[in-house]
This record gives sequence, C-alpha cells and structure tokens, in this order.
Amino acid sequence: MALIRNTLVSALILMAAYAIAIQILHPVFGKAPSVALTNRLVVENYVYGAPARNVMVGSSLSQRLPNTGLGEDFTNLAISGGNALTGLAIAVRSPGIPGRVFIEINRLSDAADEMLLHQTFDQPALTLRRHIVALRKSYQPLSVLYGVMRGSEREAPEPDLSESQRAGLIADMAAKLKLPIPADALARRMAELRDLVAQAELRGIKPVFFEMPIEPALSQNPQPVQIRAAVHAAFPKACWLDVTVPGGVRTNDGIHLRMADATQAARSFRDFSGCAAR
Repeated sequence: MALIRNTLVSALILMAAYAIAIQILHPVFGKAPSVALTNRLVVENYVYGAPARNVMVGSSLSQRLPNTGLGEDFTNLAISGGNALTGLAIAVRSPGIPGRVFIEINRLSDAADEMLLHQTFDQPALTLRRHIVALRKSYQPLSVLYGVMRGSEREAPEPDLSESQRAGLIADMAAKLKLPIPADALARRMAELRDLVAQAELRGIKPVFFEMPIEPALSQNPQPVQIRAAVHAAFPKACWLDVTVPGGVRTNDGIHLRMADATQAARSFRDFSGCAAR
C-alpha cells in the first residue's frame, strides 16, 4: 500500500509541477503531432489570445500561406480538412474582435465542424481552460514536446511534390471538381455563411471574400464555378480580394499551392488596403 500511495503522490506532484510550469511559461507553438491537434492548437491560440487586425478563415488551401509572407497584421485561422465556415464561427464567438475577416470560398461544400466548435466553446471547460493553461488540448505533454522540438513556426502541411507525383494528383482532383454540389446542400452552406457574416458585421468586423488560386485548368470545373456563383449571388455587394500569383499558378495536387507560389499569394493579403475596417 505504501508503494502505491507513494507512486500516486509522486504522480500528483509531477502533474502539479507540469501545470505550474505551463502556467508560468505559457509557450506558444505552431504545430502539433497530428492534423487534428494542430487544428486545436491554432484554434486555442486564437480563442485565448489576441487576434491581429486581420483574420483569415479557410481550409488547408489558405493554411499553406506562410506567416512570414502575411505579416504581423494577420492571424491565419485556416483549418486543415475544414473550411471557412468553421473559422468564421470561431472568430464571431471569440472575445477578440479583429478589424477584417478574410473569408476563403474554395471549400464551402461542407458544413462547419460542429465537433470542433463544441470542443472549443463548451462550458465550463472554456472558462477553465482560459484560466488553467495546462487543461488546453494543445498543452498535452506530447504536444508540448513536439512543439519544443519543432519550434513556434506553423509549417506548411506538406512539401512540394515531384512532377510525376503532381500529374496523378491533379488528374484525381480534376475528376472530383467535375462533380457538382447538390443544390440543397449548397443552399444550406450559403445560409450558414450569410448568418455568420451577419454576426461578424454586428460585432463591427468587416468581411472580405477571396478565392485561393488553383490549377488554371481546374478553375472552370463545375464545382468551383458553382461555389463562386453562389457566393456572388448571396453577397452581391461584398468586398473581394483578388489573390494573384505572378508568373502563373502551380499546385501540388490541383488545389494546394506550391511553396513559392504560396509565398507570392501571401503578398496579396499583406499589400491589400481595400475594404477598410469599420
């Protein structure tokens, strides 16, 4: 019994020491061991931190934009495997109020990630995590160890691929983008988007829409054309940012920019002065 008691006491002491160290040091990391944990880390950094004047919401397409290219005036809240609806829901429900929210339209075929939203804003966990840093998902010991090893910079989720690898992936993506989104599903996404944009505007946040460049041969496929038309119809007077890549767009798989092009695309945001915040 003494051995068990001593082991439990030692474990409690280690846990308390870890929690105190995290509370004092409060390290900020940009990447976790998995995509899901990285998404939680990015979301928690935003919810419990102070947003920059401009916040970007979107999918893994926007996630590839390097922070160094965007500059200090941007917080990249893009969610890998998700879309702008999730990031926009997080932005309008978080305490911080940015001046502008840049909304990627590319991947609006799916609904917002309700599981991630529940995990983030469920009470009393939200309040407890705000005050006790070690309770946050991104501060699990494995995530902290990984963050210490990799540093604070949020890296691109995948490296550039070879030409032979690209060809097959682009062909596969072309086939996917030829499949239209069911009209009723797209109508629901637009209703979600209108509601979230209205909430953002009520908080004084200026929405700015943008489309991430994809492989030119795929940009007129049915799915991107359908989404593009639906967003323009839903927001006929919206402010738009034209994301450009001088020299032409090249992607890894049809939709994710290669690193050099992602860096150039990021400059479109950094240099953008339109759609002034309210």
